[in-house]
Amino acid sequence: MALSMAACKPQNVAAVLAIGGELSEKSLKKAVYAPVPIWLCDTNEDTVSYFVRANETHKLHENRWECPFNQLQCVEIHPEADMCPVFLEKVWKELFRKVRRTNTGRFGNVMHRTDIAKYNGEYFIENTELGDQNGMPHTWLTFVPDSVKSMPEGTKVPLMLFFHGGSDNPEEAAEMAGFHEIGEREGFITVYPWGSNRCSWNIFMNDNEPDDAAYSAALIKYMVVNYPVDPSRIYLSGFSNGSSQAMVTAMVYPELIAAICPIDGNWPGERVGPSEVDYADIRPMALAMSKKEKYDYRMPVWYTYGTREPSYPVFRGSTQQHQYDFWKQYNHIPVKKTPEKGNLVTGGVGVPGDETEIRYSSGRFAEHWYSVNRFYSDDPEPINLYNYIMMHDKGHEIAEMDPYFGWEYVKHFRRKKDGSLEIN
Repeated sequence: MALSMAACKPQNVAAVLAIGGELSEKSLKKAVYAPVPIWLCDTNEDTVSYFVRANETHKLHENRWECPFNQLQCVEIHPEADMCPVFLEKVWKELFRKVRRTNTGRFGNVMHRTDIAKYNGEYFIENTELGDQNGMPHTWLTFVPDSVKSMPEGTKVPLMLFFHGGSDNPEEAAEMAGFHEIGEREGFITVYPWGSNRCSWNIFMNDNEPDDAAYSAALIKYMVVNYPVDPSRIYLSGFSNGSSQAMVTAMVYPELIAAICPIDGNWPGERVGPSEVDYADIRPMALAMSKKEKYDYRMPVWYTYGTREPSYPVFRGSTQQHQYDFWKQYNHIPVKKTPEKGNLVTGGVGVPGDETEIRYSSGRFAEHWYSVNRFYSDDPEPINLYNYIMMHDKGHEIAEMDPYFGWEYVKHFRRKKDGSLEIN
């Protein structure tokens, strides 16, 4: 059964240990040849041959095959294996503990899991030092890279806050996004906060729930005081409900944020009434525009979405149209009408960018590709302040290059003390 699942429904399987058994003729006919890391014991030659081919592997030695561009895609033979605890512990440490499957392709992709200790992860649990909301306790996970610790005293580095998705937690967020791994290479600190209710973020800013925007602002200020953080280079990202939290925090506290790169949000939601402005959850937008009356903030946005998400293709009245129209208006970008559901443009993006480009992913996942839609402000010297990026064949998930492309955009912006942006 496990072998048949791996061959025919690999999107549901991260890795397999199979002791005995073999792929049936029917399973081989229905197999889709997608990679699934596997350890095999006491099976037939056809079963081994299938997984060697599906994982795109080359033989390393007598009993192990590995994929040259993704070493996690492996086939290993254990002729003498049994279900003893020593062997099962070996399977856990060397296979299951290292591998996860992401919903970033038609049949998913084989990705690595993160090692918190390796990247200097430090938990702050039920901490009351932030001082917001009468000392409400909060939990977050911080990564300060070795590359930052070794910098000369007084050096200030960027900070990336990544907000988890609904029902997730900081450790899951770290595994999905991997911003701390980018931070090790690029020299920035990463924080993964946990929502006040330990499940989701108060993106609607309901008065009867904790103020997560205030919590986010307090955490940013805490990091600036207690770590070598450059206050002009604070960036936000997040996934799903956390993507919305990143946008809400940037709307309410633009003076603290240099740029954002949210991923896969489905907010602010559908209309709740007949009017174009009848939405249940536009309070953050209203607060943002009220703040803009005092100072005309701009907020650079790199927003990534997948073509297997619920609001694809983008049409008038969908969640995606609401958020991109808001950010265009906020950033002085001409707002064009999004086509109705029955009259969609090719590409499914709603309103194509002022400039568009095709961008490919890493060599590990050559089938991943992005369409980047860049929008420019109507300033005398137009500025690229909003980007809508479609990753093709991605479901509700973070792909390997989503955070990296986001970082490559946001790192060029600084928020100056007077509220203006500096663009490098």
